[in-house]
Amino acid sequence: GRDLQLRAGAHSVRLTPIEARAFAYLLERLGQVVPREALEHEVWGMRPGVQSEAVPVALRVLRRKLGPHRELLQTVRAVGWRLRTSPSHATSSLATMSAASAVALGSSSGHAPCSSMNR
Repeated sequence: GRDLQLRAGAHSVRLTPIEARAFAYLLERLGQVVPREALEHEVWGMRPGVQSEAVPVALRVLRRKLGPHRELLQTVRAVGWRLRTSPSHATSSLATMSAASAVALGSSSGHAPCSSMNR
């Protein structure tokens, strides 16, 4: 797999294919809490009931990569994660990220369980 570039204004970040799929999955459910199990199954392709530290580790890295927009990726303890909306400038940045990720994900190759990859 090849890394993907995501831009929000002047901020640019390189995401691995799995980080991009996780971001897209959360973005499709903007404002909703996404349970860990849903990410494990839909993005990572794990069987139900199988837990891995890969998900929280990848989302910590993704949050760090989001830099000035890191507050948009929220951990909901003992439940999962939410990509939240914000009344600040971050919302317009998120729209830019969304457009960039759609282009990047549409051009990526390979199979992924994430529904956004199959559109």
